[in-house]
Amino acid sequence: MPLMRLSVSFLALALTACGPSATLTVNSERNTALGDGKDAIVITANVKDSSGQPAFGALVEFSVPVPGVLSGVAVSTDVQGNAVTRCSSTQAKMLTVTVSTAGIEKPSTLPLTFTDPGATTVTPVKLRFSQSPSTTQVGNLLRPIPTVVVEGANGEKTDSTASITVRLTPGSCNGRLGANSLLTVTATNGEATFNGLVADAVGTGCTLDADAADLSPATSTAFDLQ
Repeated sequence: MPLMRLSVSFLALALTACGPSATLTVNSERNTALGDGKDAIVITANVKDSSGQPAFGALVEFSVPVPGVLSGVAVSTDVQGNAVTRCSSTQAKMLTVTVSTAGIEKPSTLPLTFTDPGATTVTPVKLRFSQSPSTTQVGNLLRPIPTVVVEGANGEKTDSTASITVRLTPGSCNGRLGANSLLTVTATNGEATFNGLVADAVGTGCTLDADAADLSPATSTAFDLQ
């Protein structure tokens, strides 16, 4: 099944005379996952203020009916105005995630489909960043934690245990990762989290490359090291 990127955007009206209007945009990395309680879809809510600038520290609330499970139900936005959560399901079912934040009159909704995991084995084919880092201060660990998943030809989840290596994309920026950064991680159930990457030098528009033997590589979205 081809991957789809869903996007829902609402413009909020001022709720009080002094309350600014805001924009809430909700994206999912894909709209289909296995209903096995493990295959999680990353959902990113972006909040902008009335001037179109990222709203830092805004509290975003996520909800989903049972059997859906969210990794976070109340998440504050980062400096880029993003609040991230993950949605999984223990059953095959269509679920709707509802997203809201202060200043938004009408919540956003995001439909997701969870399918029967069955017993089909998926052949690993490619890598994909399910979560990319955002702006990070030099000396700190990259956050959100860069996460790479191993997928089948049509974006299906795999149980791969591939050894995955990341690095800053050559020429993407003047930034640098610290010498002690953990660049290679073994995937577990088709997912590798890189929680040991340290920003070591300033750079703008940096991206990460992920590589693994016999798999198509992946590149993250851009971020800054400050």
